[in-house]
Amino acid sequence: MLRVGMDHVLVVKEQTLPWSTLVANLLGCYLVGFLYSMRTHRGAPEMWIYAGLMSGLAGGLTTFSSFALQALVMMQSGKTLNGFLYLMGSPLAGALMVAAGYFTVLRFWPPLV
Repeated sequence: MLRVGMDHVLVVKEQTLPWSTLVANLLGCYLVGFLYSMRTHRGAPEMWIYAGLMSGLAGGLTTFSSFALQALVMMQSGKTLNGFLYLMGSPLAGALMVAAGYFTVLRFWPPLV
């Protein structure tokens, strides 16, 4: 539901990149880092909530198959540079967002131990 909603919210007239997929994947990566850090350093949330949020919310928000398909379609439609940059830049940006989520917790909620 979140992914479909993002397609309707992030409407760009001349779309050079699939912004809704990119934003969804980056938000999901941030959420994964945030939740992992909360669980690791704060012991929260409870494991069943953590598992549901990680696999349900973050897993449902991010979409590797859409990302790969959109990169291929961009390259096939003549937007080779955009497709290549999207294909190479998204994983790097995702890793940075995981780290940002992780360190957000450490900055604002120091470890309990």
